[in-house]
Amino acid sequence: GRVFAVAFGVWGVVTLNPFTLVVAFFVLMGAEGESRQVRMKALLERVRVEALMTPRVVGLDLDLSMQDAHWALRREHVGMLPVTSAGRPVGRVTWAAVQAVPEAQRGGYMVRDAMEDGVVAELAEDGWTALRRMAEANVPMVAVVDEEGLLAGTLGWNDIQRGLTREEEAERNGSRTGWPRERTA
Repeated sequence: GRVFAVAFGVWGVVTLNPFTLVVAFFVLMGAEGESRQVRMKALLERVRVEALMTPRVVGLDLDLSMQDAHWALRREHVGMLPVTSAGRPVGRVTWAAVQAVPEAQRGGYMVRDAMEDGVVAELAEDGWTALRRMAEANVPMVAVVDEEGLLAGTLGWNDIQRGLTREEEAERNGSRTGWPRERTA
C-alpha cells in the first residue's frame, strides 16, 4: 500500500494532477492504519488476557441498589462494572444507567433492573480475541472469568493499551522479560 501510494504521489507530481496527490495521500493513510492493526494483532496474539486484565474478584451483585452501584463506580473510577450472581458475571452496569435513575430513587431501584448484557473473556484467551469480542459487542470493557466461570477481573481499552505499550517497549529493548502475573488495580 505504501509503495503504491508513493508511486501514485510521484505520478501526481510529474503530471501536475492534484487529484492524484489527494488519492495518494488517502491510500497512504489507509496503508498506515492497516500496518498499525497488523502490528497490534501480532503483539496481542502473544499475550494472554490474564496478563492484560485488571484483577477484580468482586462485581456488583444483582441485588444491590443503584445507589450502591453509583458509589462502586465512583470508587473504582470506571464507567462500567460487571454484575455478578454467586460470583459469576451475568451482565454489566454503566455510569449512564446509574445517571438515568433520578438520585432520589436510586436507593429503591435495583442493579438487576438496569443491567445490560455483558461480554466475557477467559483468562487463557489471547488479547486479540478479547479485543475483537469487545469491538463486535461495541463495549469498552469485558468481564474476565477463570476456568470455573467465576469473575477474575476486567479487561478494558486502557488495559489493552498499557499491554501494547509494555510489549512494544520490551521489543525495543530487545528482551521480552515476560508479563507480570499481577498488578495493582
